[in-house]
Amino acid sequence: MNAPLQTIAMPAQSSAVQPERFQSDLINGLTRALLRQPSPPCLLRAPTGSGKTFVISQVLERVSAQRDVLWFWFVPFVTLVQQTEDALRANAPNLAPYGLNAGRNQDAHPGMVLLSTAQGVARAQWRTKGYDADGDDETRTLAAFVARARARGLQVGLVVDEAHIALDKGTEFGKFAHWLAADYLVMATATPKGRPAQRIFGARGLQRTGELCRQPRRGGAGALEQKIH
Repeated sequence: MNAPLQTIAMPAQSSAVQPERFQSDLINGLTRALLRQPSPPCLLRAPTGSGKTFVISQVLERVSAQRDVLWFWFVPFVTLVQQTEDALRANAPNLAPYGLNAGRNQDAHPGMVLLSTAQGVARAQWRTKGYDADGDDETRTLAAFVARARARGLQVGLVVDEAHIALDKGTEFGKFAHWLAADYLVMATATPKGRPAQRIFGARGLQRTGELCRQPRRGGAGALEQKIH
């Protein structure tokens, strides 16, 4: 008699699984763009379920293999923090993900990824004091952590999920992103092409000099579009 069918939930794509062709194209395109001098802001626009987290994890791992970068990765919801950390551990073993509060008490090192919600740093009280008032005897301030990382020769990378919301002009998180002055900027959104993308670049005060990559809602690798502006 045949054994009953077992259903196994897999929260993160295994590193043993090869990326699909459109994912490989996105990974290669974004990596090349970020490694330019100067590095342009990069926007990954792809529908929900297309593997944006997987793609970005591979990009960060490849960039980190060539540059000494400390990464900050911000997501819109608390539930996505642990989910993203699990995905990084499964798909990018050369990266070292930490929650923001725990990680900033560690010594910064290349390939380190600090994870948080955007709301976690969107504090006007912190901003008015240069992000140097959010610590205590047991917690290093963000300003102190970033300064120590820079002093060690590390560059800083910023990843923002659902960037059309988080980086909107005038938000506290947008002001934090400006203060961070990241050397590398990766933005992701599932929002279709149009005004939201314009808002992202406008909120950053950037011209459209980045690389936009997307995989449409319908269509395979042949429908992949990459634009360099």
